[in-house]
Amino acid sequence: VRHENRCYLAQPINLTMLQRTLLSLIFSVLSHITVAQSGFEIGPAVQYQSTWLLNQDDTDAGGSLDYKNTFNMALGANLSYGFSARHGIRVGLYSSTQGQNYTTDETFVELPNTKYRTTLEYLNIPVLYRYNSDLKKSNTAFLLTVGPQFGILQSATADSLVRNFADSTASIKSGLDVMKSYNANDLSAALGLGMV
Repeated sequence: VRHENRCYLAQPINLTMLQRTLLSLIFSVLSHITVAQSGFEIGPAVQYQSTWLLNQDDTDAGGSLDYKNTFNMALGANLSYGFSARHGIRVGLYSSTQGQNYTTDETFVELPNTKYRTTLEYLNIPVLYRYNSDLKKSNTAFLLTVGPQFGILQSATADSLVRNFADSTASIKSGLDVMKSYNANDLSAALGLGMV
């Protein structure tokens, strides 16, 4: 993916009232759902995820575009089929916010120590093998899910730092549509660890 000498400015991620209400409802429902059984299961899901956008242009930018840890949320639902109490398959459908946080270092003349961000919204469909430890021995069990995940890009936005090299100034363009810079579909690997 080429950014063509653009840097992306970060924006804070705030949950709306609707998102907070949905999260509260999902956590309430999750507390009443049993998992890791034989047969079919269906239920809502919340994921806290770390995402990274890696490409040569960003790496070559050096101190003007340093990678920072990026964490986002995904909300959706899972349909599972347990072959036994410990093994099964899980298919999901998630609305997933992904992207990358960046920052400039203190020696970047135009805007030192400035945070940047690219935000990608995906519809993700994971198809996962599910394993959990024995629930009969205790009230909790270790949970592992692993498999391929199919992603459909819904939107890609960024705030862009535009540099004027003639007078060493910079300005910011907000909310730029950068969909053309990314593939519309992707295939990735998904790994989940947890407790039930």
